[in-house]
Amino acid sequence: MVQSQFSAYDFIADITPGAVAIGLSLTLLPEGHFILDEAQEVGVAAGLTFVIFAYVVGHLIQAIASPIDTYWAKYRGFAYPFENELSGEDSDSSSDDEGSLDQVSVNEKFTSEVESHFSGEFSNTDIFFLTQSRLWNEDIGRMRRFQVLYTFFRSLWVVFAIGTVLHVLILVAKWFEYYNSFLGTEDSIVLISGLTVAALLAYYRRKKMHKKMAKTMVIDFYANILVKED
Repeated sequence: MVQSQFSAYDFIADITPGAVAIGLSLTLLPEGHFILDEAQEVGVAAGLTFVIFAYVVGHLIQAIASPIDTYWAKYRGFAYPFENELSGEDSDSSSDDEGSLDQVSVNEKFTSEVESHFSGEFSNTDIFFLTQSRLWNEDIGRMRRFQVLYTFFRSLWVVFAIGTVLHVLILVAKWFEYYNSFLGTEDSIVLISGLTVAALLAYYRRKKMHKKMAKTMVIDFYANILVKED
């Protein structure tokens, strides 16, 4: 049976960032563009087309956002949370959702038992993908929720950052009369400021969701799988 319905992942991680990117792209158009003149004449068919187009654009954004985010994380010296969990480098043993749970103890027990569960010696990256696949396939725990949110905020911060750069370039081009944007100078400055703040907020939310995803992966895998095997 063909599944034709969009999932929550599609709407949150693909369609919404795609719609935001399309909306921001309209602010880059020159003054008097026909799309701006006809933007209010939107019917049901046009709305459906927009959703499909946003879905495609969202996929493209993910393809672009992933390498950009990875490069930026390496440039900033930001280690992946899951590897920190396994190596014990994450000194924060508290958890917003688990109350007094000793996260460090859980990490140590998970690390000591997970390789025997998969019957082999694996790198932290291998363990991440194996753990992720097991939890996803059996729909266990809350990791999926945080992964969707992590992907969502990753796409958003990249979209907002790219939008900021493009609007700065357009503003400079407008000052030198190379491009006639329909936005005024003051409007452009306000938009650039807003996009900058939005990019920063989305980036730090992405980091938080990434960290929560790593913590819940370890907790859920240990509690739901490893403990049951003892």
